[in-house]
Amino acid sequence: MGFKFGQLLLDNCFFICLLSFFWCTTFVPIVNGRGEECHLRPVIHVLQQPGCIPKPIPSFACQGSCSSYVQVSGSKFWQVERSCMCCQEMGEREASIGIFCPKASPRFRKIVTRAPVECMCRPCTAVDESAIQPQEMQLLIADPQADFPKGMPLMEDYHLINELKNGKDIPVV
Repeated sequence: MGFKFGQLLLDNCFFICLLSFFWCTTFVPIVNGRGEECHLRPVIHVLQQPGCIPKPIPSFACQGSCSSYVQVSGSKFWQVERSCMCCQEMGEREASIGIFCPKASPRFRKIVTRAPVECMCRPCTAVDESAIQPQEMQLLIADPQADFPKGMPLMEDYHLINELKNGKDIPVV
């Protein structure tokens, strides 16, 4: 067993690179140049029912950005750690709104609406690991020259689709 200087150098270089990466990801967090900005903002929702006159109502929505990251684990470099924070409501208030329905019976209906009371950064819902798709693949889907199936939703559509699946109102601005 001879001394292998080259192997020792590679091992030390790997260790130094790993330490540098750990230092940067642990002690120097970068959030796109911004901190957490999650606010309650006024919006207009348009209540619509078949046979009824659409009624715009003032309401509120949570909007903003929160710190999220994916990094190599400090203790197990073959694993990644995820922290996903989302701008979400903290409590809701309900209101009963009357709408006029000239082509339906009864002609006056009450619709119960909900609006957030307060907003803050909270953990996002769990992510299905098999559903994670690299951003590079999304860019290829968005490229009209790509040979991928047409009609697949783009990244901007995922948030809207998830909101609709969860039964959330989409703000009209």
